Amino acid sequence: MADLELSEIYLRGAVNSLTNAASEIRDNRLMPMLQADTYTGIGPTIGSFMEAAGVATEALSDSAGEAALSVTAIMTSATEMEAEISRALGPGFTS
Repeated sequence: MADLELSEIYLRGAVNSLTNAASEIRDNRLMPMLQADTYTGIGPTIGSFMEAAGVATEALSDSAGEAALSVTAIMTSATEMEAEISRALGPGFTS
């Protein structure tokens, strides 16, 4: 089984990407055709679909934000664990 290595630079990149994605998704939501005029009368169906797409967009934005928080928590835990190991080993320990 391979070891899992979480590089801080990649984790920081993931946090930045997820945060940016959450913001972009949330801020750039033009929702046209909520009340579409059509000749066939399917305007309400189109509107319902677009409303559902809006809800899905919000959910995706929320998920990206939560994922960013989770990655940040992993980074914080790793830092705390490294500090605890250093304290436990004491000064003068070398690998």
